[in-house]
Amino acid sequence: MISASQDRNFQIWNLNSFDVPLADKTSIKFSEKIHYTPKTNSIDLKFADTKLEYNIKSWCTIGGGGRFLWFRKDNDWIQEQRPMVFGTLNVSINRFDLDFSNRIAYRFLNKADNHFRHWQKFVISFPEISKPKFQFFSAFESFCKLNIEKLHMLRLYAGMNTIQKDHFEMKIYYALQKNKDVPYWITTDIIGINFSIEI
Repeated sequence: MISASQDRNFQIWNLNSFDVPLADKTSIKFSEKIHYTPKTNSIDLKFADTKLEYNIKSWCTIGGGGRFLWFRKDNDWIQEQRPMVFGTLNVSINRFDLDFSNRIAYRFLNKADNHFRHWQKFVISFPEISKPKFQFFSAFESFCKLNIEKLHMLRLYAGMNTIQKDHFEMKIYYALQKNKDVPYWITTDIIGINFSIEI
């Protein structure tokens, strides 16, 4: 993996999601996210999506949805429309929560070739600390285009759930991202904050 140290970036991410239960095992989720780059004082990615989720078992969730996304590349905006299906398996072992998620999406791009992409994420949530109440977590993500480009992005996360109420959660995290820009892998340091509300 060849890195381009001169291209190391820093971004601030924010994700807001709203979860609306429809039945005992079914819910609909609305999310919006932005990626902000302080160096250029610009938003470089923004999206909004809707997902329908169904809990088959306490340890298995499946769903599908759609996403509208815009990202900046070479001082131009590329628009993406993305139908997707996904599934998550989770298990608890000795107070550690393990989640393994997979998603297949088809990316309709207005200024690039359309393609399928596979995403997967593995999350470890450590035992909860009661006073003050918070929980550390670590995660790994990979993104693989199902074409000749193959694996093109990796992310490693470390963070904590700082507020955990019945209808509100807040997460803060650091992430290290490696993004392929042939022949280099561009490194980005990320500070993120996520808000989740269950209506």
